[in-house]
Amino acid sequence: MSDAAQANLDGVRLLAAHQVGTSVFHMRAKPVENADDLKGARIGTVTAAGRLFLTQAGATPIDVPLARSAQALTGSEVDGVLLSWDLLPDRAAAKFHAEPGAARLDAPVFVLLMNDATYKGLADDLKKVIQDNSGPEVAAAMIKAFDAHGQTARKAATERGDTIAAMSSEEVERLHSAARTAIEEWLRASEDRSRAQTLDAAREALQN
Repeated sequence: MSDAAQANLDGVRLLAAHQVGTSVFHMRAKPVENADDLKGARIGTVTAAGRLFLTQAGATPIDVPLARSAQALTGSEVDGVLLSWDLLPDRAAAKFHAEPGAARLDAPVFVLLMNDATYKGLADDLKKVIQDNSGPEVAAAMIKAFDAHGQTARKAATERGDTIAAMSSEEVERLHSAARTAIEEWLRASEDRSRAQTLDAAREALQN
């Protein structure tokens, strides 16, 4: 892995990292047809970035760990969740799904890590095994597996008779505006200049 990817990690070795698919609004009882439908809606999110975006969009963000998202949808804790298809749990009680196209409204990243001290204590031949099974190729395999699950989840929703709708470009732009404001707030919240550098690096990585 690159030095830039490892730079902000302490005590662990980065083996692979990948981003999941684009986020979708999975709603329990009523659809999200436009940005105004989010006003006051309780939307579960698994990331801090998602929480910032939902706040700017006028929704009420609810922190929901990924492992509890199906349970949260089944009860009355949330009206919906912001998750990509590849993260949507099986049998999730969502009947309406609003897709913002290729727009990324949230950006969960999965990482495969190893204790750095454990790695350094390995014999050279075992270190090579770890090195040979780290990096872009492993990330690509992870992405392929997640993509396959996402396609299965979306197909299952279609077969259940769920409503799956694409948001218009105008409504997506309104959501993008909220996302841009959330990014600006995130940058202003800290005097740490590395935040802006991290954001630029992330954008460059997505383009590549």
